[in-house]
Amino acid sequence: MRGRRSIILLALLILALAVVLAAFAFQTGHSAPQFDPMKTDPMKIHVDPALQGKLQALEARLEALRQERHVPGLSVAVVQGQEVVYLKGLGSGPDGRTATPDTAYTVPSMNRRAGQTWTIRDLAHLDVMTGRGGIAESRPYLGWHSEGSGDTRLQWSSVCEKDGSLLYLKAPEKGLALILLASGPVEKAPFSEAFVKTFLG
Repeated sequence: MRGRRSIILLALLILALAVVLAAFAFQTGHSAPQFDPMKTDPMKIHVDPALQGKLQALEARLEALRQERHVPGLSVAVVQGQEVVYLKGLGSGPDGRTATPDTAYTVPSMNRRAGQTWTIRDLAHLDVMTGRGGIAESRPYLGWHSEGSGDTRLQWSSVCEKDGSLLYLKAPEKGLALILLASGPVEKAPFSEAFVKTFLG
């Protein structure tokens, strides 16, 4: 009887210890700050000063084009290698609120189902995860085009529609990509020129 009681007490002690350890592990996991570069503020992503200057110049060019072309709003990401170095919204999103990296855009021909939306943060994350071209690789009709050669070679893919547009530019030799989502039509030529002047010029 005494041996049986000892075994039961030992089992209860082990069970109580397991519960305490599980609770401690759960608390530690939830209280420790988690860093996710995809969730950082666009201006808090740390990049070298030379690239930071180019990103500020790109932002100024994109904002001027947005106003000149009467594009209500757009969100843009710049990926360098396997790192998102820039996320920003300009103007107003389709919902009328200030555009951000998390603004949802509808580009009908990109959607597998009606009403599907995309954010620039999602597309940038997809680009980093696949390392090849993200959304353009997963949609056969978004074929890659190429122009220029050497250090100024530019690859691009785009969808320009009344309700929303996607523009994807890559400078393979520089390891840079620009992804742009907009509410409304966006022509490739002026926006790719801004990218080329900023990074390849």
